[in-house]
Amino acid sequence: MKKCKKLLSLILAIAIAFGSFAVPGADAQADSGVSASRLPLDDIFVPGTIATEGAANFYEVRLPSDGWLTVTYQGWDIEDAHYSISNEDMTREYHSKEIYTSSNISPKTDSKTLAFEAGTYTVKVWGHRNHTGNYKIKASFEAARNNESPDNNEFSTAQTLNKNQTVTGFLSEDDTVDFYRIDLREKQTIQVVYTARIADSYFQVWNPDNTELHKKEIYTASETQPKSYLYEATLNPGTYYIQIYPYRNYRGRYTLQWKEKIMTKSLSISSNKPNTVTPGTKVKLKVGFSPSNATVKTYEWSSSDSYIAEIDSKGNVKANYPGVVKFTATATDGSNKFRSYTLIVKPKKTRKPRVSVSDRRSLYVEFDSQYGANGYQVQYATNKRFKNAKTKKVAGTSATLKKLKKNKKYYVRARAYVKKGKKIYPGSWSNVSSKKVR
Repeated sequence: MKKCKKLLSLILAIAIAFGSFAVPGADAQADSGVSASRLPLDDIFVPGTIATEGAANFYEVRLPSDGWLTVTYQGWDIEDAHYSISNEDMTREYHSKEIYTSSNISPKTDSKTLAFEAGTYTVKVWGHRNHTGNYKIKASFEAARNNESPDNNEFSTAQTLNKNQTVTGFLSEDDTVDFYRIDLREKQTIQVVYTARIADSYFQVWNPDNTELHKKEIYTASETQPKSYLYEATLNPGTYYIQIYPYRNYRGRYTLQWKEKIMTKSLSISSNKPNTVTPGTKVKLKVGFSPSNATVKTYEWSSSDSYIAEIDSKGNVKANYPGVVKFTATATDGSNKFRSYTLIVKPKKTRKPRVSVSDRRSLYVEFDSQYGANGYQVQYATNKRFKNAKTKKVAGTSATLKKLKKNKKYYVRARAYVKKGKKIYPGSWSNVSSKKVR
């Protein structure tokens, strides 16, 4: 038995040395010292032939930078064959595929794209069992254009991420995690934007004690449809770590950036018109932020009475009915800062009052009501200019004017008003009516 084993070992050694031995149906495995042809990255098919049973052809692919290598195999009359993609010395196989039933009239094609770091890789083609014949193979490459540190794979070698710096990272088949560190000298609110182009990946934050603070999985991203995630937190001084890693075997690019969130300290409101208007008037309110470089310049409007006047999200106001309404703009950055603006909607001009003789030295005045008015004023005088006129407040839409001068002609007008606190805001006077007192 020992003599048989020694003889078999000698035969295997000779066969491997001449490159003419292979176990039928075996998967691609590590080969050392093989002769490989250069496979260019021009996406042009190169013809190949497996001339003898069990033989294999090897190709060397050199990547100038990190990026995506695409290998396309096309079987012809070899019928059944395998191709694989491995590292340079073939100690790690990234992909292996068997292509069945190829022929000259119906060639079978298969492509595989892998995320690799710069370096040399080996492509191997061999016939399935005793199959021999012709095939084609080609390769293409797309650079990742990443700029992260190549050794940021642990907490201890985490790459420093400076404020406002954007880093493009790349997770390859051999690089399954990237670490970044953020150094804060003072307590501040920060925003970290992670934009994934990896199909499924994780964004993780660790505090200075290497305790996990936050973890988020980003789903269904791609190069053509990246997904962005915003992490916002108020952190104490110290060193924090961000960890990026893929879900399962997904690989690809991402970008990472952090910036300080400058909170709103105060708001201001300006208007294109005075704060006293009449129904039907349109007003534009504009919100200002202090400081001017606040990170988030968004706000929400609220109204004390949207029936009196309505406002939309852009600050466009339409006054509908008489009254006093307060609009409030509140910052949405978490600062809880707000500013209010009071709009007075005065009543419209009252219609000409109806005046009749009520009794001796008295006149009875009637006028139309206005919705939303808090009250009315009636003014009367013995001259058209209303010099030394008297004004009477009434709650309703009629008034009796008494103790007038006998045989004198009186001029009368009316107006509605709204009230805010002790102050009244009247509308315009009506046209004048007149009547002689008996």
